Amino acid sequence: MKGLLSKILMGVMLSTTLLGACASCQQEPEQPRDTGTATEGSTDIPGSDVEDPIKRTEVWSPVEINLQSTVTYENPYVATEIDAVFTHTDGTKITLPGFWKEGEMWAVRFSPTKEGEWSYKVTCKDESNAGLFGEGVIVAEAATAETDIAKHGFVMVERGQRYYEHADGTPFFWLGDTHWQMFANESTAICNYPGCDCGSQFKHMVDDRVEKGFNIYQTYFVETSHGANGEPQMWLDSTHERPNLAVFNDKADEMMAYLHEKGMTVALGIGCSAGDPPLYELDDFLRLARYVVARYACYSVVWISGQEILNDTPGLTPGYTTTDYYVAASSLIEELDGYGHPNSAHMSCPV
Repeated sequence: MKGLLSKILMGVMLSTTLLGACASCQQEPEQPRDTGTATEGSTDIPGSDVEDPIKRTEVWSPVEINLQSTVTYENPYVATEIDAVFTHTDGTKITLPGFWKEGEMWAVRFSPTKEGEWSYKVTCKDESNAGLFGEGVIVAEAATAETDIAKHGFVMVERGQRYYEHADGTPFFWLGDTHWQMFANESTAICNYPGCDCGSQFKHMVDDRVEKGFNIYQTYFVETSHGANGEPQMWLDSTHERPNLAVFNDKADEMMAYLHEKGMTVALGIGCSAGDPPLYELDDFLRLARYVVARYACYSVVWISGQEILNDTPGLTPGYTTTDYYVAASSLIEELDGYGHPNSAHMSCPV
């Protein structure tokens, strides 16, 4: 186990809680055939489709490709999978998974890493589902935002090194605090800071951290809400096979897009210490990892597996410990994430 851990863990992440303001708180090429549509933009990925088969976005800013399933599944979340390959004219390739969004709609999200033309091809595990196969072109233009991410690219770790930097080699100094379980605990509907009527506890805190010069927002998903203000849970039932789409489409997507708009890199995990693995079958936990990568690898993220992952507490699947769950999830994330975002862990003690 230690040998496997050493391959995927880059080091111990130390979380420092800092005082915050809230109480809790050229000419276009010929147009190709395209069986998918896409939504552009950095802060409003969900929305109306763009009919033009040439999609446009800026480098380091996500575009969403939507596809309509021609097969009706009883439960699309578990029924099949889609994947996409994005290829720049210089030969650069980025592969990413897609995800079921709602109804018959599926999606793939992609942020170009360089200017120019990217072709894409989407395929589906279910070969009979013609609607979930598609291809087209994305034209990436120069970034116009003033954030460090827009100017310098995603936060990365150079292969063979142990320090963070942006994609263009600009050094990155990690500065942030913990917002564990933000998807459950931080409201986007009310603000509880005394005297504030901004209407979003979450945005209030993000804005405060940006003003302080922070560049990291540390958080993770959690199986149960544990949330204030009656925030909903992320699952519709205990099988973990039916995600609450309202949590992802209406809240988590908004939060991740806002953090991107403000130039924040998100240290993102998929579980809470020994609290989650005992509630999940391992296959369900790994399916969640795939789902999170599909939705949010298009942003500047650092994968942290989960909070305090070193724990011998048994998972729900016999023979696997909490640590085994997070190691398996990290390995899957490493396989799926075509950007090669840093892949590490938040740990409770040294390895």
